Amino acid sequence: MSDEDNIVIASTYRLAAVSFWQSAKILYENRILTKGGHTSLTTVSPFYYLVSHACELFLKSALLKRGVTESDLKRQNVRHSLENLLKILESKDVDVSDTTKLVLLSLNGAHEKHDLRYNLLVSCNAFRLEASDIYSALEELLMTTRLRRD
Repeated sequence: MSDEDNIVIASTYRLAAVSFWQSAKILYENRILTKGGHTSLTTVSPFYYLVSHACELFLKSALLKRGVTESDLKRQNVRHSLENLLKILESKDVDVSDTTKLVLLSLNGAHEKHDLRYNLLVSCNAFRLEASDIYSALEELLMTTRLRRD
């Protein structure tokens, strides 16, 4: 696979990530609240699924643009691990803020095990995250996907 092929795949991942992120925003803005003012389970799990998947795709896009191959990203311990994708990105001399690290590590467990995809979770480390921190992390990850010209 050529570098050009990696850029095409990276761009596709980036576009998909933006779509998941935008869908998550719509869901959050229209979330169902309980009588206690908390987000209902019917909208909380899908919201976190969408943002965690957007994180995965942004990380993979950034890595593809830094020479990591698609087959490297499909390795069992990497595929859906936000934590391991983050470690690889940092090994490419990309600085990631503490807030973004917190978001990724909070989402990692449920995302990596596909709990957000297949279960309606009652609780999850990620559920304590503020939407503003999640959006900040997604913005930062989006910026890591820019095509480098150096």
